[in-house]
Amino acid sequence: MLLLVALSAAVGVIYAVFRLAKIQNIFWSLIPSGGVLFISLLILLIMKLAGAGWFSSLVTFYLFQIPVMAGVVALPYMRLHRRIDVAAENEKQNRLQVARRIEAERRRQLLESLQGFCCAESAMKPEGQREIVLLSKNGKEVAEIVAASGVSEEEVRMILDSYERYASRLEGGDGTADLILTPEQEEDIVCRLINSAPYECGAGSNGLWDKSSARELVATRLDSGVSTRIVAAYLRHWGFTVPQKQTIKARSGDPLVKSWIVSDFEKIRKEAAKNQGEIIWIYTVPMEAVREISTYIPKNPVLIAAVTNDGAIRFRVYDERRRDYFGDFVTALLASADRKYYAVLNERYDDYMSSIGRAKRRALEEKIEFFDCV
Repeated sequence: MLLLVALSAAVGVIYAVFRLAKIQNIFWSLIPSGGVLFISLLILLIMKLAGAGWFSSLVTFYLFQIPVMAGVVALPYMRLHRRIDVAAENEKQNRLQVARRIEAERRRQLLESLQGFCCAESAMKPEGQREIVLLSKNGKEVAEIVAASGVSEEEVRMILDSYERYASRLEGGDGTADLILTPEQEEDIVCRLINSAPYECGAGSNGLWDKSSARELVATRLDSGVSTRIVAAYLRHWGFTVPQKQTIKARSGDPLVKSWIVSDFEKIRKEAAKNQGEIIWIYTVPMEAVREISTYIPKNPVLIAAVTNDGAIRFRVYDERRRDYFGDFVTALLASADRKYYAVLNERYDDYMSSIGRAKRRALEEKIEFFDCV
């Protein structure tokens, strides 16, 4: 009898543990199992005091354990279903975040492009023309714009047509299609960005990725034109960029960095200007975030990025366990170089210099020089 009571108590405790893991509240998780167990023990005691037989008492006692047992059986399924719901909600929020980022980027680009827009055929002031374009881009039909602005339909169409030609010239003819990729499309493209070079994917002849080759890859995989600004927004979302906090500009307030800029970097800048070279900044960025997007990635992914002073970025992702990955990156970087590089390494200077060796450094002196940063 005592053994059966102990087993029943254990069932109640197990149920409580499951409840605790599900709702993260010890009080509410103990109430159902503890309450059912207490009631069943109380009824068992009353039946024994009333002279009921052992068989009927135990049957009644274990009937009260059915809800507890049902809960123990059902809770693992409920927890699994909840995890699926949470994962779906997280994916939905991520896609909404990407959509908002793309919309913000689209609006920023639109406002920038409007700064230089003016329809010469229209007698309206440039400010009025820009308002008409904004109304159109915000989803207003021509008739609604005519009613809101008081301008004739012919002139509204003339201004909008002029802006489309102007925007097409700004885009360089690469299209203005905005898109939201499906998770499968994202995984496919991220997998290729990580595991392949552009020339291996038919996205140009370079060994390093940039916005242009990434746009070509997306257009090839989707068989559709896509704008550079949308690709740039996706590259930032996927982590193929250098975090702002990691750049020398963000750290320029540090006394050591400030001292390095006015002394060592000034010498580098003068040397580059004298030899008509180009200063580039080489950053190392961990890529753990891409594990949430693609399963086809290296075990220890690391991004190597070369950034020019005007913000242009070229990058490749390597497995950090591969010892010669920095040498491979430098070789690909120099393949398209048209002048000497003065490369400032923001991380791992000693490790990278050791990996390429002194002999190779001397062989590359006419094409690239490396400098350590604080």
